[in-house]
Amino acid sequence: MLTLLLGRAGTGKSAELLRRVAAPSAEGRKRVLIVPEQGSHEAERALCAAGSDSVSLRAEVLTFTRLAHRVFASVGGLATPVLHEGGRLLLLHLAVEAVKPRLKILGPAASRPDFLPALLQTIDECKACRLTPDRLLPAADQAEAWGYDTAKWRDLALLLEAYGALCMQHAADPRDTLTRLASALEQDDTFAKGIDIYVDDFRSFTAQELRVLELLLRGSGSLTAAFCLDPDDQTAEPFAETLRTVDRLRHMAKDAGVAVREERFKERYRFKNDALRQVESGFFDPDVGANCVRPQNTARQTQISPANAVRPYTKT
Repeated sequence: MLTLLLGRAGTGKSAELLRRVAAPSAEGRKRVLIVPEQGSHEAERALCAAGSDSVSLRAEVLTFTRLAHRVFASVGGLATPVLHEGGRLLLLHLAVEAVKPRLKILGPAASRPDFLPALLQTIDECKACRLTPDRLLPAADQAEAWGYDTAKWRDLALLLEAYGALCMQHAADPRDTLTRLASALEQDDTFAKGIDIYVDDFRSFTAQELRVLELLLRGSGSLTAAFCLDPDDQTAEPFAETLRTVDRLRHMAKDAGVAVREERFKERYRFKNDALRQVESGFFDPDVGANCVRPQNTARQTQISPANAVRPYTKT
């Protein structure tokens, strides 16, 4: 079952998700909460606050990177050597030199000092999108049939193939960690069985992350994700990216043959003040002036004023 918790900010989605993660399971299933890298520490504190002293025995907070390490420790692959940034640049330089005579567009730029870092960034984007030479070359053939110039696409495919071959000979690229994780989950779904997966604080996922979530959903059969969006307005521009992400998850569950359930949260607990509630609901509304609800008792109207923080990240 794919369960989607949908609601605007302050409607209690994360609190409900943490309550479910921390609650004891009658079947004895463990829970894994996946959050972004920058939110892992705060999520661990929130989980401890939501559960009892023994919550760590049945639930844990992981990022995608820590999830990969946990799976590798279980099924193998944890000892695989991984390149550092300097090693990546050196291997990429060797790859460029190996295929330089065959490059039609990128060859002349290979001697420029800024070429390798820019190329490495492009390769990182290809890896995040799961764009391999096997997928890039057929796309180039199809685009060429439509009359497009695909020389740069073929150059990039050559570089991806050469760089990948060198990584297999020496050490793994850190940007392939989630790809390796997906391969491990495909070969052995022992880790996913018997656990419930929870996801929070994401607006979108890379193709690598989506593939990992798909395999976890297939193996576990239970994935609950919370997303910040307006469940009553599927066209709201501020939530466009999140709406696309939720739609991808729906299609993913359909392809996996898993049922989808949506829970909509509308009660706003965070904004008890009427003025703050009005700001939150109409911040992106171009007609907020015309739709603004004026307080009946102006004598008791609460004024909103900016807070002076000591540092940019200070919370008041």
